[in-house]
Amino acid sequence: MEYLLLIVAALLVDVSAFQGSCAFPTNPDVDKFQILGTFKCGVTQKLSIREDEIPQGSTSDFISETYYMETSTADLQVDNDEFTCPQLKKTVDVQFVFTILGANCVTYEPTIKIYIGPKSLSSCVYGNISFPHLANLSDIEFHLPLGQGKTFTLPSNYIVPHVELLSTNGNITNTTVIVAANQEVVTYGLNSCSSSTVNQASAYRLKNVRDIGTDYRLMMYNQLERQSVVGIVAVDDETLVSLSLDISETISSQINITLNQYESFLLPLQTDFMGGRVIADKSITVLIGNERIKIPLNTGNPDPIAECLDPVTAWGRNYSLYHLFDPSLSSGYTIRILSTVHTTVMWKTDGDEWQTNLQPNEYFDTVIPANQRKPVEIFAEHDILVTEFIHFSSFASPSMVQIPSLDHPLIDKKIVFPVFDITLKVNATYYLTVFAPPGANSSDIYLDNATSDTWTSIDGVSQTGWLIFQTTVTSGSHVLEIRGNYSINAILFANEKVRSYSYSIA
Repeated sequence: MEYLLLIVAALLVDVSAFQGSCAFPTNPDVDKFQILGTFKCGVTQKLSIREDEIPQGSTSDFISETYYMETSTADLQVDNDEFTCPQLKKTVDVQFVFTILGANCVTYEPTIKIYIGPKSLSSCVYGNISFPHLANLSDIEFHLPLGQGKTFTLPSNYIVPHVELLSTNGNITNTTVIVAANQEVVTYGLNSCSSSTVNQASAYRLKNVRDIGTDYRLMMYNQLERQSVVGIVAVDDETLVSLSLDISETISSQINITLNQYESFLLPLQTDFMGGRVIADKSITVLIGNERIKIPLNTGNPDPIAECLDPVTAWGRNYSLYHLFDPSLSSGYTIRILSTVHTTVMWKTDGDEWQTNLQPNEYFDTVIPANQRKPVEIFAEHDILVTEFIHFSSFASPSMVQIPSLDHPLIDKKIVFPVFDITLKVNATYYLTVFAPPGANSSDIYLDNATSDTWTSIDGVSQTGWLIFQTTVTSGSHVLEIRGNYSINAILFANEKVRSYSYSIA
């Protein structure tokens, strides 16, 4: 039996008589809807949404002048109606509080871009990007159509001081950026230089205020002198922050500072403070990076790298790593492993196995050469932080990315993610690497509502049984969907020969 839920515009029925809600359908067999419409937000497209993604109790403001007809085929076709993002003032919540780290563009300031995407693909999103301590910058208001993200370029007068200009003991800066929205969103940042002589880029996924913490460890790479910086941002007033930096085996440096709400603190790092501790009595966002770095130290030109750090509570014990782009173009990568307690770490690749013991706040690193075409598996007795540093080559520049633990997969169902366009001298290539649990299949992975036959399956993950798939994507905003009863991790790597970036997707 068919129930009346939708009456297509072609039927002559009074609109006002049937306006209602977009609540769950009563037929339990209806689990997916195909929706085709012209969005007033500016896009005409076809969306596929599950029943549990339809906002319960939504009014006719969500789907304007639309009638409903439940069908036995479980397909809802909206042929001619317009979906609206009504221009109404909405209550917004602060979701991201961060600072951008500097990039050395020599004679001009870098271009800074922020991508914001909806976590729910069935709701229009309203919000703003604000600069709480920069009175000369107006808020950037945004609204996101269903299932789509947007990239915003920050004003040219948003300027981050270069690391060389910072005090040895750090500076409280006015560089905080806030993203607030009425629905949950994801946010990524890109910092780039584009000129005939300086071509650099770094990018990272930012952490929602609910995912940040109070206990961090610094993860970085051996640096050129005074080119590294750590950025700390307070969410609340009177946040007490303490940085413990081990200068040598016998000398340590302690920096204590109180930050008020939305204040940023930038500290230049003189040496390789791997394992340095950052703790606070209230939640903070912590970023770390290098304005200029060579990876390995004796190769190529220096480029920026940056990452928004995970708190210790987000670490795990099991990891899988691989070349994030075509190994035939790679010069390999360095793995750095850090622990907060005494622990035994084992790693395996291509049948070989090694083991090392780490002391509290001690790190270990190893180089994976380009000709090692098998994944690396890492196991530890206690939680560890694992980071992959991409080496300079003739086809890529350095980048860094924290590797998500297999214990805490970051993606289930659908999620939007960006691919920042960095094409300059040559066409950039964008690689997507997916880490999926045993039993997964590449046919379960949908990109922009379609399967792909371009996935390459990477062999060699033995002990965990996790699978690795890799493909290339285009620049722009994308939707990654898992049509299976499991969660995955994914990492994006962008490569334009003279500049590269990478980040995990969540």
